[in-house]
Amino acid sequence: MSRRDRLCDLEVRVLRKSEKALLVQDSATGREAWVPLSQCEFQCGEEEDVGTLTLPEWLAEAKELA
Repeated sequence: MSRRDRLCDLEVRVLRKSEKALLVQDSATGREAWVPLSQCEFQCGEEEDVGTLTLPEWLAEAKELA
């Protein structure tokens, strides 16, 4: 499995949402980044804006979220 195929899960808060992207804040680091909806999946927890963001490892690294 290549680095481009690996996925990672991050606990995030969604700060803003556009038609094509989410502005998220990583719960562990506090970093904020726009992530394209075409490259990720967000599953909310008890709070609607807090949950798990699943995205490719390369994208998380490029956005400095991992």
